[in-house]
Amino acid sequence: MRKHFALMMGLFLFAVSACATAATPTPTAAPTEPPAVQEPTSEAGMDSTDAMAESSDESANASMADVADAPAWQTLPLVNARTGETFTLADFRGKTVLVRAIAEWCTNCRAGQRVWRDEVMPQVNNDQVVFITLDSETNNTAESLAAYAENYQFPWLFAVMTPEFQQAATAAFGNVINAPPSEPQWVIRPDGSFTGILTDRSAQSLINVINVSA
Repeated sequence: MRKHFALMMGLFLFAVSACATAATPTPTAAPTEPPAVQEPTSEAGMDSTDAMAESSDESANASMADVADAPAWQTLPLVNARTGETFTLADFRGKTVLVRAIAEWCTNCRAGQRVWRDEVMPQVNNDQVVFITLDSETNNTAESLAAYAENYQFPWLFAVMTPEFQQAATAAFGNVINAPPSEPQWVIRPDGSFTGILTDRSAQSLINVINVSA
């Protein structure tokens, strides 16, 4: 009887101990903080941005200074006869520009422009060379000049000289600017410097001048 009672008590105490153990929660580890990500300092970011902005400003200022030093005839506005857009010769800084003065009635001018189209343009880098024809008759209209360019299939830029441009160009090159049959033409180099009026207007001579100026 005593053995039976002792066995029963043992089983009871074992059950109580097991329940107590199951009821006691197992402590969990505290969550760990993710490693901190180091942000770039604002000072470093500003330094980089400022350096880029400063470099851009310096380039823009240098370009503006170059244009500011250009002669008046390079900075006076002209109007594209085909599109009506305003431009200046200085807008093409960085490229070689071949300019000629014409009149619509001038047969020499038409012949010389055919030389441009058929012999000069195929022999030069047209991505780096700009061809411009300027009508020296300041009272002509853009519409008339655009029709002239289309009629003779001259694909480059055309504009009518303004009185201000004509005066400035005449001061720079002489009255030859106003004598279209003499085919006045000149080259503006990529840095803005320029030749005088070219006396040899053959295709090969123009190609040579363009290539030397490029």
